[in-house]
Amino acid sequence: MDAVHELQRKRMHYERKISRLEDDLFQRDQEIIRAKFTILQALPELNTPEKGPLVDIVRVPGYLDPKMFEAACLNNPSDGREGESTRKDRAILDAETLCNEWRSKTSNGVWELYIEGPEQGEEEEDDWVQVEAQDLLVVKEKYGEELYEAIKIAWTESQERTRTGVHLKPWDYEAGREKTLRMNNFSDDKESHVSESEIADYKAQGSMSQIQYKSNDMAISLHKLLTDKDKLDQAAYKEELDKREAFTELERQMLDEDKKTRKKEEALNKILELVKLLDKQQKLEMEIQELKACRI
Repeated sequence: MDAVHELQRKRMHYERKISRLEDDLFQRDQEIIRAKFTILQALPELNTPEKGPLVDIVRVPGYLDPKMFEAACLNNPSDGREGESTRKDRAILDAETLCNEWRSKTSNGVWELYIEGPEQGEEEEDDWVQVEAQDLLVVKEKYGEELYEAIKIAWTESQERTRTGVHLKPWDYEAGREKTLRMNNFSDDKESHVSESEIADYKAQGSMSQIQYKSNDMAISLHKLLTDKDKLDQAAYKEELDKREAFTELERQMLDEDKKTRKKEEALNKILELVKLLDKQQKLEMEIQELKACRI
């Protein structure tokens, strides 16, 4: 049992470590989002031209796709008492309610992702730290990681929209996804969108070099953040593998314990059966002796 307790301790250790790595990854995501919005605030000409409210709704910072909520609700296990058709109808209604609720929370400026709360420490002592809001943790537990992460990103984007005034994200319409700002966006694209007269004005005001320097500096910072995020991704993946290995070993140990227990129970049952047989045998022998005595 000591080995099982040790594996359980390892499991808790890995879970805490993975949780910290996930927090670090999200912090990197937040830094990347802030950098993007700061760049677009300073250089709005880098953004994709608008196509209209109906088309560009997916470009709005903090937009939450209803299809994501529908998929999460459909994947949520039911109690088994509902038919498939009824379950789907209920999931669609739940998804609509859930989507509207989180759209409101992530954009109203009142709901906060983090609150002050206790966290169980390594030495079983409660420390007051910043923890994620309980209603978001319920979403993670009930509907999964994908929806949970999407809500956190949506909240961050809404915060940045308020801070910078950037109301649309760069978009790749052909791919149907957000456009990535690359290093060459801060040099070639900048020059192609600025006329000679505008360049002259910038130079005259002494601001062109400052803007270019700021853009390049932001691009380098963004590249570094992405590199750091990749490293954290790899570290989190390794920790996840270690955690699974610990789980597998724990399951094996528990299975071995179950086998040993079953063998002990089987041996005990056999002993009891033998005792009963011996009792019967002794009774028969006594009866035989009594019969012999009567004959004499």
